[in-house]
Amino acid sequence: MKFTAGYWMFRPGVTPMFPAQVHDVQADADGLTLYAPTKRIENRGGTLNQPLLTIRLTSPLPNVIRVQMVHHKGRRLRDP
Repeated sequence: MKFTAGYWMFRPGVTPMFPAQVHDVQADADGLTLYAPTKRIENRGGTLNQPLLTIRLTSPLPNVIRVQMVHHKGRRLRDP
């Protein structure tokens, strides 16, 4: 699936969404997890009807930062 037409232009019908602010941060032993909405949250209603991007920052090697960004990461449900 291609989202771009060349290097800089997006194909017709594709609307890119970028993080606008960091809303929450969680730190653990492996790295940082940032939660960033695509629009600024000004009030409680600003949390509705907008995507939330999850950004994971880790360091697999010294002086290297791994950045992983996902919009929706599904998972397989476990059997009971």
